[in-house]
Amino acid sequence: MNALIKELRYAARTLARMRVTAAVAIVTLALGIGATTTIFSVVYAALLRAVPFPEPGRLVMLYTTRSTARTGEQRLRWSMADIAALGPSTATLEDIGSFTSATINLTGDGDPEQIFGEVASPGYFQAARVTPRSGRLLLAGDDNANGVRAVALISARLWRRRFGSDPAILGRTIDINQVPLTIVGVLPDDFSGLSGRADVWFPPAMAPLLTYSGYLTTPQHFINVIGRVKRGVSIAQAQAEIATIGPRVVNGDSSADAEPATWGAILAPIGDARIDASQRRSSLLLFAAVACLLLIACVNVASVLLARARTRRREIAVRLALGASRARIVRQLLAESVLLAAIGGAAGSALSV
Repeated sequence: MNALIKELRYAARTLARMRVTAAVAIVTLALGIGATTTIFSVVYAALLRAVPFPEPGRLVMLYTTRSTARTGEQRLRWSMADIAALGPSTATLEDIGSFTSATINLTGDGDPEQIFGEVASPGYFQAARVTPRSGRLLLAGDDNANGVRAVALISARLWRRRFGSDPAILGRTIDINQVPLTIVGVLPDDFSGLSGRADVWFPPAMAPLLTYSGYLTTPQHFINVIGRVKRGVSIAQAQAEIATIGPRVVNGDSSADAEPATWGAILAPIGDARIDASQRRSSLLLFAAVACLLLIACVNVASVLLARARTRRREIAVRLALGASRARIVRQLLAESVLLAAIGGAAGSALSV
């Protein structure tokens, strides 16, 4: 250990003497490492990171499909009427839920603020296997259009920030878009919805009052649908069933001037569905590009160090003549390279942040 410390101290003194060369190497490495780290963070979040739900391999996203001679097949979301028809038709999914993101205004108990929420059906939480921190989840009775219950769930983050972790939060009301809702549950710390940023959830039956008046009746396809595949059923089996029943449950555009189209439905594992296929390719190509940039940076640094080494031949020859072994010389040069790499890596990490 003492020998290593001595080698590093000598390496630091050596780099201090060749400040220009060291600065060029550190800046080059920092730029390459910073760019690569940043893009890898994006790719990891979008493609590689595990979905934070129990048994994510059984969680799927469902889409409607519209196929025309001009545009080919397009993936679309669902209308509420299509979701209602889908519910009793499938035997391979044990839970089906819907959700849409919404930007909402929260008033009362402090300054007004704009936050993110989700219009979520009870099946949404069942499919995601969410257990509330306190209170309960949304129930089927909360989503009954004939007897609307003005209820909401809030995130643990909002509970702490807005309500000071009030243990008596259940039963209190919050005003969302000037409509009072009763808080019936607080969701766990690690849950912010499939959108990744929600703080409030309310049932679709409340959406006409809070977000879009035609939410329950419009034929537009704008609602996300998730499901959970039953145990013992493969994704391929569920996909085959959805493809079979899709044309029966999906109602396309029936207007007279609509382009002739064939409608259906498909599903995809939640991990594959979180980013569009074209964006997936773009992300991987971008990551490959910055990886090449890092490789070029390393080659450039190696070239600078080799050029510097030519000017140190006399120094190395003197050290050999004084009895230093070749292994000692190599170890010293490696210590200088490791020190450069460590400083460059730290600077690159700081740059990526």
